[in-house]
Amino acid sequence: MEYRFVDKNVDLPKALEKIEQFFQARNFKTRTETADNTARLVALVRLAKEGTRRVEIMVTQKPNCLSINFVNEKNSFFSPMNPFISYMGAGFLVKRELEASEFYQKLEQEFWDNIEPVVSAFPSK
Repeated sequence: MEYRFVDKNVDLPKALEKIEQFFQARNFKTRTETADNTARLVALVRLAKEGTRRVEIMVTQKPNCLSINFVNEKNSFFSPMNPFISYMGAGFLVKRELEASEFYQKLEQEFWDNIEPVVSAFPSK
């Protein structure tokens, strides 16, 4: 999902700092790559049973707009074939995919609930 904050006086380093703080508070390891007015933040966390989860945040600054795009690592290969896969005895794969999808949905909702007020609090141009 992508949010655009129009007419906000937020520079890229401030926005990235807040986003990094969000993920680091949740035990994610972060890495940021910046080029011109665009930044890409990759956040990784290793969970006990579920393995590694990866999230990518793209932040773009334009003259009158700050754009933040939340991209997660979705694997929807099994989705259209869920009944067939379960019938063939591989339902555990469907369950794993559904758990990952739920994890990403909760994380994204929490991300926007935390980041949107922070960015909106910056003064308007």
